[in-house]
Amino acid sequence: MASPDVVFPSLDEVIEQERTLVLPTASPADLYALGRRAADAAIAEGVGVVIQIRLGERVVFMAAAPGSAAINDVWALRKARTVNLFGQSSMRVQLTHQRDGSDFDAKHRLPADQYSISGGCFPLNVAGTGCVGSMAVSGLPQTEDHAFIVRILGEHIAGSAK
Repeated sequence: MASPDVVFPSLDEVIEQERTLVLPTASPADLYALGRRAADAAIAEGVGVVIQIRLGERVVFMAAAPGSAAINDVWALRKARTVNLFGQSSMRVQLTHQRDGSDFDAKHRLPADQYSISGGCFPLNVAGTGCVGSMAVSGLPQTEDHAFIVRILGEHIAGSAK
């Protein structure tokens, strides 16, 4: 259960994040650099998260920071399956269903042990191409998992522009 002070981003904010956080390229080397940035930040900040980056369904980077657990691997995969299916962040899928008053599980009839709309997975969109994969983080509350990805992606994209 979320604490009363947890603030979810608005659906419009998440849509804008997806629109603006676009990678210039997404080779395995590019995604490794993104993953290293995320893993280094997690370790420096002392956050026990799992980071999974996929190109399509292939895992091209995975790290488990101290304090993470094996269950975080499972949650990251469940979120990534949702992003892969919808081409949208798991947070956006969640917020869209909340806005529409629809139950994700009842509407889509997907196996609950295989898919999750918990925040913490983001589509990896490439300029001129679209969604090529995903970046998942698990180990923090879902809003913090989402915010961590948004921050790291923003830093990575800004660094790529130099």
